[in-house]
Amino acid sequence: MIKETHEGAFLLLLGRITGMKAFFTKHHYLISVACILVLASCSPTYHRDYIEDSIKKICQDEYGITDVVIKLKGNTLGVYLPLDQLFSLDYEKFLRGEAMGDLESLVQFHPDALTKVEDVLFSTSRVILSTDRKIDFYLMNATDTLVTGIQFTIVGNVLDMKRVRFWDIPRSEYRKRLIHDLSINRAVLWKRNVIDLFEGVSQGMVSDVLQECCVSAASITTLSPYFNQQLIESYKKDELTYEIMDIRAKPFREKEVLVYAKVRETYTPKPEFSYEKFHFESGFVGEYLFILTVVGMEYKILQVIPFYIINDDGTVKRIDFPNELKIYKDLEEWPDDFDFDEIFLEEFLAEQITKRLQADIGLDRHINDKFILGKPNEIITCSYENILGDPAIRGKDAGGYFSFYLAMRLKEKLFITVNDLKQNEDLLYLLEMVAREFAYVMNAYSFKDYTHMELHLPLLNQGLIVTKEDIQKFYKNKASLEELLNKT
Repeated sequence: MIKETHEGAFLLLLGRITGMKAFFTKHHYLISVACILVLASCSPTYHRDYIEDSIKKICQDEYGITDVVIKLKGNTLGVYLPLDQLFSLDYEKFLRGEAMGDLESLVQFHPDALTKVEDVLFSTSRVILSTDRKIDFYLMNATDTLVTGIQFTIVGNVLDMKRVRFWDIPRSEYRKRLIHDLSINRAVLWKRNVIDLFEGVSQGMVSDVLQECCVSAASITTLSPYFNQQLIESYKKDELTYEIMDIRAKPFREKEVLVYAKVRETYTPKPEFSYEKFHFESGFVGEYLFILTVVGMEYKILQVIPFYIINDDGTVKRIDFPNELKIYKDLEEWPDDFDFDEIFLEEFLAEQITKRLQADIGLDRHINDKFILGKPNEIITCSYENILGDPAIRGKDAGGYFSFYLAMRLKEKLFITVNDLKQNEDLLYLLEMVAREFAYVMNAYSFKDYTHMELHLPLLNQGLIVTKEDIQKFYKNKASLEELLNKT
């Protein structure tokens, strides 16, 4: 049985990974793959109605990958690849807190995972570049579903893919345009606990699995007596297997989550119990709600509620849940392992600019000498704000602007004023870097559906506004940023 992952420890690991300034610079091989693979697209056309099946078929027939999930939301294509192990790292040693040397040198993609990601990226690019369906963005999510729940996400623009293919932009620029991120898929960890429970029971390790996955054996005995009786019966069964037909997870109450599982149990009674009456016959499909609660820094099973009870006459009766638990009725609305929102150009550009500037600012010696910076992945954030406040209304008629928040302050000056922003050489150096990168990206994508950019710093109530027209003047060297700021 696989031991339950200590989520808090992996949150720490994730923070250290995402905090490494050079991680995706030194280890950009996977991102380079996304660039290189688009150069080898095929000429046959994949019909717009069969995109999902086409990608799955290539993955299965040519690479033996059968568990890839494909979704289309609007003009965004999403690809999900579950993996047993994403990184080559001794997780048990890490969890025990043993010294492991330079973490950055240890965090490498596992060779098998890297190969699968390459194969799926290649399959996806073949279809995207040879279909009559309009696709603007693609998103790939590779997730460690067995141990950590860590997921690697890469997002790209299809037009960029085509441009690098025809050498309209260099590969180095294409890599900068890809958005990549590491995060934790908590739903995977929640469900992993329940999966481990059934796996442990099927292997005859009831005591061990209760200790590993549950708050305590006592909680299962007192709060889930009916399910506890089923566990006791497992000792009377041979060839016991549990097929998990459906499993979903979602937050419940504070520090609690719900996991729904639909499970088929099959077994052969041991000879000495062949004439005994079991709660369910072999092949019965049961449904369960698991309530998980926080213990330390991880979630463990507190209570198990089967959907059925056995009457005295041996008949099966479905129980009536209390109102607070009837959210199971909306199972189709529960999030699954892979969910994403349709990607639009303005949000994509804001995220891309954020990633570009985080990398540049984090490596800039002058800024590091003069400023106190926040966390590496929070040094600066850019977002697109819809003026009308309704993200569903897009385009020229809606109007929007880009808002920057710089989580940094001057080392020698705690409080700054708007005049400081316009006159201080160090602040102007920083703001010019931001404005230059912003103007470059806007022009690279010919994006004009915005009114202005706003610049905000900590402890400064009033932000600076630079209009779209002034941004173009600055970009074309017709005016300095200082001149434009002094106009406001």
